[in-house]
Amino acid sequence: MTTRIQISVGFKGGQMEHRMVTIEADLDGLAFHKAPDLPQFWTVTHIVSGLSIVGGMELRADAASAMKELAASTDWERDAEEIRDDDNIEQIREDIVAAAAKYHGLVPGWAEGPTST
Repeated sequence: MTTRIQISVGFKGGQMEHRMVTIEADLDGLAFHKAPDLPQFWTVTHIVSGLSIVGGMELRADAASAMKELAASTDWERDAEEIRDDDNIEQIREDIVAAAAKYHGLVPGWAEGPTST
């Protein structure tokens, strides 16, 4: 069975651009798939929001491992705003950065940014 989800791929003309992708696997609110514009790379995505968690991984196995490790970081089946407001957001961000480093991936800007504005 093929599963497709809508992901957010960035801004185009001031509006968030969305694309449909076919996921390889999903676990506890996360999924991994080929990057829509760079299919030689793999991305782990938060299913509820469609936001990238870790991208730019060259190996499918690395994306699968990163997804499994990050699934334990928080309840990813929640809305993105709930995750950003989580008391443990700093630890979640550290886990994302650690997974990106371990699996040679890229961290999205939201995971690097401050917790408050």
